[in-house]
Amino acid sequence: MLTVELLNEFDVFSARQRALQVAAICGFSSLNQVRLGTIVSDIVRSVVSSGAVGTLQFSLGGAMPSTRLGISIATGTANPLDRSALAEPLRLANDWADTIDYDQAGGSIVMWRECPASSSLTRDSFATGLAKVDASTADIRRGSALRQDPLHQKIAGLTADNSVLAARADMLERQARQFEERQLSNEARYAAAVKADAQKGEFLAVLAHELRSPLSAVNGAADLLINARHLDAARIAGIGRLVKRQVGYMSRLAEDLLDVSRFERGTMALGREVVDLDQVTEAAIEQVGALIAAKVQAVRMVACADAVVIGDRTRLTQVMSNLLSNASRYSPSGSEIRIRLAIDGEHAIVEIADDGIGIDPQLIPTMFDLYVQADLAAAARDSGLGLGLALVKRLVEAHAGTVSARSDGKDAGSTFSVRLPRHRGQ
Repeated sequence: MLTVELLNEFDVFSARQRALQVAAICGFSSLNQVRLGTIVSDIVRSVVSSGAVGTLQFSLGGAMPSTRLGISIATGTANPLDRSALAEPLRLANDWADTIDYDQAGGSIVMWRECPASSSLTRDSFATGLAKVDASTADIRRGSALRQDPLHQKIAGLTADNSVLAARADMLERQARQFEERQLSNEARYAAAVKADAQKGEFLAVLAHELRSPLSAVNGAADLLINARHLDAARIAGIGRLVKRQVGYMSRLAEDLLDVSRFERGTMALGREVVDLDQVTEAAIEQVGALIAAKVQAVRMVACADAVVIGDRTRLTQVMSNLLSNASRYSPSGSEIRIRLAIDGEHAIVEIADDGIGIDPQLIPTMFDLYVQADLAAAARDSGLGLGLALVKRLVEAHAGTVSARSDGKDAGSTFSVRLPRHRGQ
């Protein structure tokens, strides 16, 4: 236990210094050291300013990992505490301490706060620390006569005032920084919300546009069929194929929207089986074959027999199909699409590279986000809702993998890489 006598204003400074030292011994953060120093000095100032005398004591209670620091300020029943003068110090003390016992009539305030577990404080280390603190105040106790000198009392009071003001200034500066950080954080969240709202609005406009074209085609086909008596069998069959094609396109749009909704609501269900990525990639090439053939493009694939993962075969095929479809759509006719499967440690890798229009490097960080089709419009858009890459990212992450893109810019082509945990099997 460490005891400090409270006689005059000089002891305000002494009490604050002891509080800072004891808080450091207990392993409190710098901010909590300053807070305790300010609380103790404010209470002691109220005590000595009222003409009362008393004691300040620091003690240790409990045992690790629940060691608690106790701070007691007592003036005795002969000098009851003035609650009005202690209103602000007690408010700060209530915020800092775990428990506080205020006895106005008995003239005592007792505070307890648990010491940080990281300090590994013991009674022996606490006693050793207090001994050093006590030794540092020996010259002050020996100079008790000096404390009775009015001039030195004034000097000590001014020193204590300056110390308290410095501590409060430090706390205010910290609070100002925290407020500024919160304000910047709120501004960033607001800007992100505004951007997301704008992107959703643009997305709805794109959705309306994408639905208008097939609906118009189906409507026109319906008008023709109403007058089918003027059409031969071949023309009717052609109209049927047109309707089927447009309905298929709208069905894919609807399925993409449903997939997004499943991810947003956390209801996307994935199968788990051993999947050969060579087979998945070949199935994706077959799905996109009509688009590739229409543009007279070539596909060169470097297979890897060990590229085996655990996952949902259908969804992984969807991932590769979306990436291949983009590679074909945004590459010129007669160009080549290169697919490479490989092993990198514990991961299987699928890379799809093209010689297409490329990607602005500034767009890459956000191109896998939802509702960013409008942002990509200038660089890479001819149809679709812009949900393909967002679904690719979510499906890959649902398989504990990652997807990334790189490009040297406009007309420099692009490469998409999918990394999935490798399954070695037995």
